[in-house]
Amino acid sequence: MKHRMHMCLRPVGTTCDAEVERIVGLGASIVDDRRRLEDGGWVVPADPERNEFRVLGTPAEEAGIARA
Repeated sequence: MKHRMHMCLRPVGTTCDAEVERIVGLGASIVDDRRRLEDGGWVVPADPERNEFRVLGTPAEEAGIARA
């Protein structure tokens, strides 16, 4: 049995969108995109070995404050 850890990442100094774009550029694929379905939202990417993790919205995004 493979033991798994659930990881959530919160971007600092950038947005969720920018961080997801960076991660996809490094080889991840998007498994689930809940940025528009939930307050603040999150994205579930998977690395090339199919290990899933979450990229959360920033506190400003969760509060509905647009980043300048």
